[in-house]
This record gives sequence, structure tokens and C-alpha cells, in this order.
Amino acid sequence: MLKYQLIRGFLPKSYLETAFSAGVLAYAFGTLGDFEQRTGYAFFLFFATWSVYNLLRVVSMLRQMKTMTLSVLVDVIHIPIHIALSAISGLVALILLLFLSFATGTILLIALLFVVTLLYRFKWLVVDQNRVSLSDLPFSKAFLVALTWSALCAAIPLQFDVNYGTQYAAAFFYFLGLAIPFDIRDLHFDAKSRRTFPQIFGVEKAKQLALFFISLGFFLLDYRMSHSIIVLILGLFAHFWLMIQTSPDQNRLWLYRLLDLCPLLYAWYALS
Repeated sequence: MLKYQLIRGFLPKSYLETAFSAGVLAYAFGTLGDFEQRTGYAFFLFFATWSVYNLLRVVSMLRQMKTMTLSVLVDVIHIPIHIALSAISGLVALILLLFLSFATGTILLIALLFVVTLLYRFKWLVVDQNRVSLSDLPFSKAFLVALTWSALCAAIPLQFDVNYGTQYAAAFFYFLGLAIPFDIRDLHFDAKSRRTFPQIFGVEKAKQLALFFISLGFFLLDYRMSHSIIVLILGLFAHFWLMIQTSPDQNRLWLYRLLDLCPLLYAWYALS
């Protein structure tokens, strides 16, 4: 029973699906922008994302150790595995980055974006004599996620070409919408000072805003409607259905794992 609990507790929390979605989406936008290094960059982003998210998982688990429940105990047992995954995938990402012929400015931007992702949860800022993370700042939570993910998955593969400005905006709005369900999940745990979408507008209106941003992300990606209509309908239907299921319920882990995989549908539409 304990062995089953260990496996069931670890697999959904290794962020493999998050890293996979990031890599595939970067490849899709690289294809749109005719980016010659799209395959190498996609693999780099996969391993870099996996490294950073496993490190953030370790930080989260160390904070939870104050309350030793069975689920927390299972998580604590996995800490060495998450550390090993973070270190190995980070090393692979660094090696891949060295083989990519990026300009120094692009490498510095990538580093900055991952630093922002790390600082997103680390309490390093001092506000009113309290230590807070970037995600604790009012109105910042969903917007920071949208900014970093759209930059890493879209702006860099599109090589910052102004001709693809609409596609970058599409990615930003898509990720903004996709971040809102996670704010809804955390509604009962987020401090009111964070001023997230569900805190400001309520759960139902936050869902409507999420659907609006996601739909805008799909339509801006292909405003000339030259991509597959069937893939567009399937993608929107899947997002709409998952959004309806969203609630402030931390136990619906399957729902948020599926939401982590949703960028695959967005990538499919980009490539269709």
C-alpha cells in the first residue's frame, strides 16, 4: 500500500507533462517562425523547465514539513528524487544551451526568465517588513506566468521578429487564460493581498475571463483562419470542458495535470 502511495504521489508531481508541453510548444512556434534551431531549443526548454519545476517542488515540500500528514510524508520521501531530477535535467539543459548558437543577449534573457520563474515562489522581497515572493505581489501571479511562458515558448522561437507580434500576443493571452484555473484552485490558500482573478471577480467570472483569453489566444494565433478548423474546434472544446470542471478543490489533481497538457493542443493548432 505504501509503495503504491509513493508511486501515485510522485508521478503526477514530477512536472514531466509541464516540461513536455513547454518543449512541444516551443517547437511549434519555432516552426511558425522558421527557426532553424527549433529542435535543439525544444529539447533545451524541456530539460530546463523540468529542472526548475522540480527545484520549486523541493522548496514547496520543505515548507510543508511543518505539518507531517501522510501525504506530506510521501512528498518528503521524494525530495532526493526531485533534487536528482533537477540537477541532472539542469545539467543536460546547460549542455544543450552551449550547443545552441544564440547571441549573448538571448542567453541572458533566457537566464533572466528562469531566474524570474525561480523567484516567483522564493520569498526574497521585503514588503512592509515581511518577506514575500513575486507571486505574493498584487495582480502579479497570472501575469508573470503568462509573460515568462510566452517569452520562452513563443518570443524566443519566433526570434523576436516584429512580423510575428500577433503570434506572440496570442501566446501571452493564451497563457494568461491558462493560469487563471490554477488561481481558482489556490483560492482558499492565496493571501487576499495577492488580488488574483478569482479574488477580484469571483470564480465564475474568472472562468469566463479565462475562456475569453484562451479563445483570444487561439484566434490571434491564426487570425486569417488558415489553420485547421477541426483542430481549432477540438482545442477550444477541450479547454472549455476543463474550465467548467475547475473549482477551488486541491484534490482534483487529474484536472490540473490535464490543464498542464493543454498547450499540446495549442501547439497542434499552430502546426495544423
